[in-house]
Amino acid sequence: MYWLFVDDERDVSQHWPEEIKSGQHNIVVTRTYDETLDFIDNHWEEIEVISLDHDLGELGPKTGYDIACYIELTAHDTGYIPKKMLCHSANPVGWKKIMQAFSTIEKAFNNENK
Repeated sequence: MYWLFVDDERDVSQHWPEEIKSGQHNIVVTRTYDETLDFIDNHWEEIEVISLDHDLGELGPKTGYDIACYIELTAHDTGYIPKKMLCHSANPVGWKKIMQAFSTIEKAFNNENK
């Protein structure tokens, strides 16, 4: 199972130091929207935890929120969601949008699986 950390700048060890030290988790870092979608497309049902940054700093309009929207579509299509979906963005508006998307995903998934 993978722990996916999406951030254009931050070092994952600042956010998951104990998890890295333990060596018990297969942590993957992606830096761009396209790289993240490629990983999701190839490993979706193997992702246990995902943490998104909002401002990815790349050229173009894609953000962590766009990734959250893609996750929503993927979850709907596959019937799978990671155990934990987190946001570590310092952008308060972006953080709120991502967390609202994750909340919507979790509610829809829980309603479908009752």
